[in-house]
Amino acid sequence: MPHERKRHLTPIVVQALKASSIVGVIGHRQTGKTTLCEHLSQDMRTLDREEDLILCESGPNDFISNRPAPFMIDECQLSPRLFPALKDYVRTHKKPGQFLLTGSIRFTSRKAIRESLTGRVLITELLPMTWSESHSLPLNPLLIELHQKGLSALPRELKPRLSESENGMLRYLELGGLPGICFGRNAQHRASKFRTHLDTLLDRDLRLIVETTLPKMTLLALISTLARTQGSILHWESLRRETGISTITLKKLFSALEALFLIRPMSQLGQSTPDTFYFEDAGLAKFLANQSSEFLTLQGFTHFLFCNLREGYHYTDGLQYSTHSYRTRGGAYVPLIFQAFGRPLAIIPTLDRQASLSSLKSAESFLKAHPSGYALIVHLGKETKVLHTRLASLPWNVLI
Repeated sequence: MPHERKRHLTPIVVQALKASSIVGVIGHRQTGKTTLCEHLSQDMRTLDREEDLILCESGPNDFISNRPAPFMIDECQLSPRLFPALKDYVRTHKKPGQFLLTGSIRFTSRKAIRESLTGRVLITELLPMTWSESHSLPLNPLLIELHQKGLSALPRELKPRLSESENGMLRYLELGGLPGICFGRNAQHRASKFRTHLDTLLDRDLRLIVETTLPKMTLLALISTLARTQGSILHWESLRRETGISTITLKKLFSALEALFLIRPMSQLGQSTPDTFYFEDAGLAKFLANQSSEFLTLQGFTHFLFCNLREGYHYTDGLQYSTHSYRTRGGAYVPLIFQAFGRPLAIIPTLDRQASLSSLKSAESFLKAHPSGYALIVHLGKETKVLHTRLASLPWNVLI
C-alpha cells in the first residue's frame, strides 16, 4: 500500500526494544505510528476502540498480562489507569521489548504517564512523512556532515537526488505528510479527512491536556490564525484581540498544541522563551490557512525546509539538537537554525536563483554574532558556491 513506505524511525524503535521494557512512539495524530508499530509487534490493541478502552480501564493488570512481546497499545494516553499497572509490571518483569506504546500527545503533558513511566520508557517521536520517505529514499547525510565537519566537507559536485521543481514543493505543502490523508487523490476527500482529524484533536485530545470550555469553532479559529502567521514573531496581545481569547488562556492552549504535535515552538538562539513556531505538518497548515497559491512564497519555502531538513538530526539516534531562529532590529533574519555538535548552523532561504543581497546580509550578521557557527543560503537555482570558510550557497534539492 502507498502509505506503508519505510520510515526513518523504524531502526531506532527496533534498537530501543532491545534496550527497554517499554518503548513509546509518539507523534502527530495520523503520522503512521500504528502502521510502523504493527509491523514490529506480536499483539496489538487500540484504545481508540471503545471495547479495548473499557477492558483496559476496568482491569489494566489483566489487560497487559500474559501478552506476547512486544505487546502494542495504540493511543495509550486514553487510559490513565494503564500506566500504574505498567509501572508495577515492569518492576518485576525486567525483560526488554515487552511493551510498545503509541500516543498522540507528549507523555510528559499528562501527570499519570509522567509519574508512572519516568525512567522506565524509551520515547521516540515519529515526524510527519518527509519528502525523502515519500520517495522511498534514505536519509540525506549532507547537512549533518556539513554541520559536524564544516563546509570543507562540501563535495565538489552536488547533484539533486530527485529532479523535482518548485511544483513538487508546492505539492508537498498542499498534501503534507500525514499518510492517512496525504496519499488521497481526491481533494474533497482529503479536505473531509482533515476536518475529521481536527474534530478529534479539538473535541477530545486537546481537552485531555488543558481544561477549557471554549467551543470547537473558537479553537479552530485560533489555529487557523496561527497557520496564517507561522514563522512570524508571536504577539500575544494582537492574537488576543483577533481571537477574543485571554492571553493567559492563549499561552495554555499554545502549550497544549505543542503537546499534541500540531506546532513546534522555536526561540531565538541563546534564548529559552519561544517567540515563533511552525506547524509540524505542512498539509494541515495549508488547509487551516486556506491560502491557495500557484506560486511558491518565502513562507512556504521556509516551512518546506523546516519539515524536511530536520529529519537528518531527528533520526540520527542519540543526537541532541534544537531548532531556533535569529533576528535583529536592523532587519537581519535567519528563520531556521539547528543547534548541534556544540555549534549552530543557519539555514537562510531565498526565492532567488542564487544568494540574494538580503540573505547575504543576514548570514553575515549571524556569523558575526556566532563565531563558531556556519550558514547556508538555500536558493532555487542550480549552482553551489563556497563564499568563505563558514558560508556557502547551494540549491535546495541537494539537501533534501
